[in-house]
Amino acid sequence: MKNLIILLCFPFVLIAGNRDELKYLNQVRWNYSQNNVLRENAIFWMGNANAAQKNNVATVKRFKVKKNGEKELIETKVYNNQGMIIERTYRDIKTTYKYNDTLLTSTFTQNKKSTFGSSYTYDKEQRLIHIKQFKNGKMRSETRYVYFEKNKLLSTEEIIYGKRTKVIRYETTFDEILKKPTAAFYYVNGKLIKKWDFSCQEQGEIVKKDEKQASECTYNQSNADGSYSIFKRIIDNKKLYLNRTDFTKDSIFIASYRYYNDSVLVSKNSFENNVSLYESYTHKGKLRYKSIAKYDENKNILQSEFYNRRNKKRSNSSYNYIKNGLIKEYIANKNKLVFEYTFHNN
Repeated sequence: MKNLIILLCFPFVLIAGNRDELKYLNQVRWNYSQNNVLRENAIFWMGNANAAQKNNVATVKRFKVKKNGEKELIETKVYNNQGMIIERTYRDIKTTYKYNDTLLTSTFTQNKKSTFGSSYTYDKEQRLIHIKQFKNGKMRSETRYVYFEKNKLLSTEEIIYGKRTKVIRYETTFDEILKKPTAAFYYVNGKLIKKWDFSCQEQGEIVKKDEKQASECTYNQSNADGSYSIFKRIIDNKKLYLNRTDFTKDSIFIASYRYYNDSVLVSKNSFENNVSLYESYTHKGKLRYKSIAKYDENKNILQSEFYNRRNKKRSNSSYNYIKNGLIKEYIANKNKLVFEYTFHNN
């Protein structure tokens, strides 16, 4: 593994800043997408996001079953005839959703003390370009997205209002011919906090371990049967890692591995015969924890288990379904949830 030829490098440079400035990075680095809506549409957090649409669900109620057998209503979700969630009530918190066709345009949440709202604006290509967020009718933040082409983001800028207004910006420069990123920059109030340099030298690593930088380099390896692996060499916090991800010839995920110093396995993730396995290890190769999940042929989760560092089972969850991904019952240790449905007429 140490002799892999590195084809693509992504060095990262820490310019300045502290944890307070870095805490905004992920929220401007990763674009809002329809995945947010899909998560809300899911009947249950481990469930299929399209189950409500496929089964013409009108409402679903989630109950907690008490020790005496009584049911306590926890959550109610209401869907339109397109399978999009339009109302969610969790205990005393109620959220409503509005759409333009299938594009989410606004949400409004109310609890006993406050109200929260969000509005979403899209361009002609149905790409999100502006989010506004409110609390008690007053705008708390807004985010603007500018695109290079298609869904490739050129910049994301978030303004957080308050006693001290913050302007958080993440921008990327692209090669106009290759259509690939060449650099990225992260700013807080106009101050450069982090920089990524996406240029690459073909002769392996370009960053020394003792520098305050991190690099990520990738290498693809094909096998005779058409399957292939993607390797990523990462230097982060002066530690050397090697990631390996295996795929079938049809690009179906098989397994991924993460090694410390190219030799010590620190994590493994696999999916085979409808069983998902994740294992985490220390840098000395000792087990930290592992989780196992079993699925049916339609990729509905049936059972999940969690084991501690002594490989002792600490939790066990089971899932039962009515049909087509509609969960009927969830049992975790001694806790039990049940679900009840109404449906739209076809």
